Amino acid sequence: MKKLVIEKEKIVRNIQKLKSITNSTIIATLKNNGYGLGLDEFPKLLAECGIDYFAVATLKEAITLRENGITNKIMMLHSTAIREELLALIEYNILPAVGSFSALNAIYEIAKANNIMLEIQLKIDTGFGRFGFLPEEIPLLTQRLKEMNNLRVAGTFSHFSMAFNQSSDYTAKQFTIFNKCTAAIEDAGIEPGVRHICNSSAFLLYPHMHLDAVRIGSALIGRILTENTLNLEKVDYLTEHIEDIKTLPKDHYIGYSNTYKTTRETKIGIVPLGYLDGFGLEKTQDCFGILDTLREIYNKLKNYKKQFFLSVGEKKVPVLGKIGTNNIIIDLTDTTAEIGQEVRIEVNPMLVNPTISRVFI
Repeated sequence: MKKLVIEKEKIVRNIQKLKSITNSTIIATLKNNGYGLGLDEFPKLLAECGIDYFAVATLKEAITLRENGITNKIMMLHSTAIREELLALIEYNILPAVGSFSALNAIYEIAKANNIMLEIQLKIDTGFGRFGFLPEEIPLLTQRLKEMNNLRVAGTFSHFSMAFNQSSDYTAKQFTIFNKCTAAIEDAGIEPGVRHICNSSAFLLYPHMHLDAVRIGSALIGRILTENTLNLEKVDYLTEHIEDIKTLPKDHYIGYSNTYKTTRETKIGIVPLGYLDGFGLEKTQDCFGILDTLREIYNKLKNYKKQFFLSVGEKKVPVLGKIGTNNIIIDLTDTTAEIGQEVRIEVNPMLVNPTISRVFI
């Protein structure tokens, strides 16, 4: 039975390394099913390590955390103006992100109608172009907030679009805009609350931008886009067992499209693992400049016939032919591997099928 194995000691060591370079509050970002590690044991381990503030990208993630017994502070990263979603956030005690006047009006009407005080976090669009108030909207925003006695600003945040780039002038520009916006909010007589803008990449590259809090996600599991100067460790691996073994003659094709032909008599193993489980998939890069895009195209061309490997005991063995939806073929010719023996596979946990068990050791 395949499972994603997560090594708790490595997570603990990563957290210790991250804490060693900041005095800011760490907000653990648990989007994408906790970066693939799940929304049950992972956040509980984080809380045991002193990280008691979480951020999520969807209402479902927030509710799952609450249903799993997580009582810590949870904030939404995305602003919503949908009344039903706002009511659910309030019901489950999730701190809403407010990044538009429609969202602001919607949550204020709920607070006013129920005669309750609600905390919100303001989202500022410093140049990402998605959620958030534009800088020129800050004067009207502060004016409206002064009129809304049922709302209290608990925090103000934004999101970088080029933070993985150590020489990004645009990141510095976004940071300047954010500071001007929070200063304007404060000058208008409204406390901006906890200020945060750094994700994992910005946290590592721009320590002077840490502010009151930082949002850390990929760095917790050791999978970052920047240089790994902290020696953060990858914390997981996928396991499965060899389902069958057979011997093929020389010049025998393997897999779809006949892309591989044996060059000798070959002992093969069949492993019930494939694209459906997340093996062989890559997360599409979503933050590129022109040079980065060209580099990515070059790498894709260079790796068109990329060889995949997995571990059988202490030995690395290659995958032969194309990866299937549910199966892969591995070369066991130079091994003593047996049917039922466990294999270990390197994968990105965010791409591992959520139905596969997450096992913490």
